[in-house]
Amino acid sequence: TIIFLMSRVDNESVHGTHLMIKGIILSHEFLSSFLYARPILERMMGELHLSIMNHTTHSFQPHGYSCSFLLADGHMNIHTYPEEHIIYINIFRACHMDENHMVRVIRQIGTIQNMTYRVIRQ
Repeated sequence: TIIFLMSRVDNESVHGTHLMIKGIILSHEFLSSFLYARPILERMMGELHLSIMNHTTHSFQPHGYSCSFLLADGHMNIHTYPEEHIIYINIFRACHMDENHMVRVIRQIGTIQNMTYRVIRQ
């Protein structure tokens, strides 16, 4: 499922694009532990050509995590809910973003099922 939302006047230029993803991941380890998921996430970000400047992570008890990556041209946030097998990914880039390519890479590397996403151009 894809939904495009425009939050600008038609004659304004686009300054950035948000890609918001919700999906199901069956791997409890991926959703529960950032240390387990980190190499997979880094591979995904490499495939997407995202330049990571910094990141921060918070792990929840008994499981789950949220992490934020500061990118050279935006940010990426991830929130996991292992008890429901749900992951949320929010990517903002202040440059051109091929959201179809990004969704394919994220779906493939993250083994995300039942993925829905929204695109907002601002």
